[in-house]
Parts: sequence; C-alpha cells; structure tokens
Amino acid sequence: MKWTVFLLALIVLVAASAHAVEFGPRSAIITNPYFPARIGDWQFILGVSNNQIHRQVLYLNAFGTESVSGAKINGQVFNNVNCLKVHLVETDDIGDNEHEMLTFNFAQDTDGNVWVMKIHSSMEDMAGLFGGPYFMSVFMPAVPAVGLRASIKMPEDDDNYCRIVEVGIPSLKTTFGTYTDCVKVNCYDEDPTDIDIDYYCRGVGIVRTFNEENTPFVFMDLKDRGTAKLKRGAVVIPMGN
Repeated sequence: MKWTVFLLALIVLVAASAHAVEFGPRSAIITNPYFPARIGDWQFILGVSNNQIHRQVLYLNAFGTESVSGAKINGQVFNNVNCLKVHLVETDDIGDNEHEMLTFNFAQDTDGNVWVMKIHSSMEDMAGLFGGPYFMSVFMPAVPAVGLRASIKMPEDDDNYCRIVEVGIPSLKTTFGTYTDCVKVNCYDEDPTDIDIDYYCRGVGIVRTFNEENTPFVFMDLKDRGTAKLKRGAVVIPMGN
C-alpha cells in the first residue's frame, strides 16, 4: 500500500514537472511560427471598410529587451525573465490623434509557448503583470489547438477571454495579401454578440483583426512589415502609404 501511494505521488510529480513552464536565456527571441518576433521587427496595420482606407491605424515595433520579475504562471513566480519589448501605437487619421500606446513584454518559454509577462499603458501610466487581475492565459501556444486560450483580453475572467476556434486555415485573403496556415481566435465578453476576431498566420503573426458586431466591418489588416536597424537605441520604422 505504501509503495502504491509512493508510486502515485511520483507519477503526479513527474507529470507536473513535465508541464512546468521554464524560460531560458534566449526567451526574448520569439520563434513561435504564429507570432515570430525579434528586435527591429515592425508591422503597419491599416483599417479598411468597404474597400476604402479607414482612419484607424496600428503601428507595432519590437524595439528592445527588458528583464521582468513578478509574473505568476500556474502559481509559480518568475523573476528576471528576459522579454522582448513591443510598442503598439493606435492612431487615427493615418498617424494623427494618437489615443493609446501600450508596451508589451513578450517571452517564449522553452516549449515554444509565448507569454505576455507585462503590459504598460503610457496614456494611463499603469502596468500589469501576468497572473494579476488583468490577464492570465498564454498568448500563443506552441501548438495551437481548438479550445486553447490565446491572444489577450483585459481584464480576463470567465466572461472575458480569447480562445482558438479554428486552426490549419489553408488560405486567408485580406485587403493587402493572402496568407497560409492560419489560426482564428475569438475574443469574448459579457455581450455574446460582441466578438473580436483575430487571425494569426504561420511565419507572419497577426494579419487581421476586427469586431464581428460592427457592420460594415472595419478590418484592421496587415499592410506592411519588415525589420529595421537600430539607430541610437531606437527602431526606425518606415510608415505605410
């Protein structure tokens, strides 16, 4: 009986260890195929409605690294995790009237899962760590599967969350290009008709996001992307036309 209990405990321990999250020294280099990112990478995402350019614009750029401490995953507190810092700037009028700027700290664990360890809002001058009251799910699993959590919804709870609803989409045509092997993520809140939909495609990352309730749809589609060189500690990003 004692040996049976011991073996059961050992099996549970080994299983828990196999699924433990670990971050290595290269955790700021994001190689996940559905969200690849390194310092210097940038994306220009443009709003389109009825095939006409919309006023909303998103700029993303990976501009550096930062060590993050205090994030909690599965009850474990992680300190000194090397993260990739990514700015997201949302504007209107193709660059004017900036109304939000967020800094995401992304880290990839040794299994290939991507986590947002910290988010900072410049306009609200506030920051949140993973495992706190704002978000608590993996950003992009190493192997996306239907039903898994992905992307980000803040604040996240049982009614407000994102999950994968379709994988292996062979082809996705957007306003500015066609992509292959894509993942569809739905983000929900208390209103069952208010669903944000994100598409992530292999080798690229996010290529389209829109809200299902808004008609006509305003698609936020990837217009251009690339890698810029650092200049005096900053990433110089060519803006789309």
